[in-house]
Amino acid sequence: MQPDSSEKAELVITAVKVVYLQHYCQLAGSVITFYDHFLNFNKELELVWVSEPLPPHIRQCT
Repeated sequence: MQPDSSEKAELVITAVKVVYLQHYCQLAGSVITFYDHFLNFNKELELVWVSEPLPPHIRQCT
């Protein structure tokens, strides 16, 4: 038994809602990630990129 046009329209609307929900969830995850990077960027610069180089005896071990 084939679905009639109203059932088809309902399926299409449901599919569109699911796609929108997926996009909003991806956007929310991206916003949270970029916000976290923005908040912690100064600490990263201070602790990772501007820190003193490793002493020679530790560099040899890595």
